[in-house]
Amino acid sequence: MAISVEPVDWQQLYSFLVEKYRLLEGALIEKDRALTRSVREERIKGKIETIQNFLPIIDSIKRVQSASETTGEHAILIEGIDLILREVDTILSSLGAEPTQAEKGQLFDPKIHEAVSLIQSETIQKDHIVEVVQRGYLFKEKLLRPAKVVVSSGPDK
Repeated sequence: MAISVEPVDWQQLYSFLVEKYRLLEGALIEKDRALTRSVREERIKGKIETIQNFLPIIDSIKRVQSASETTGEHAILIEGIDLILREVDTILSSLGAEPTQAEKGQLFDPKIHEAVSLIQSETIQKDHIVEVVQRGYLFKEKLLRPAKVVVSSGPDK
């Protein structure tokens, strides 16, 4: 039994493959465009949600400003600022950001603290925090910003 092989029209095969390649290439380009649009839309959605989270803070600042101007009492201003800071902490927490641990007397940790000054202290042990100058923040265990701290060099010798 003999097998017959028909001659191949290479030009026709080439044209067929080029057409399929172009169709696939077009589909991939369209898929890429759709993905880019989707990512862009999600980013915009995330920015809108973040802005909406901060709008109540702006409202609170305006209310505190108005109340302190009306009464002339600084206690209202301080109380209002404390309220606003709690709102900001709540929003940051809802976004996944948390303050780093940094308290007076805590051991200095270069992984989450940045020493801005070194001072002598009779009451705070060497290499421990004397003062927190600026809070640091983590986002899902990734350091966004280290806490800026003043560190004790120990007592004067």
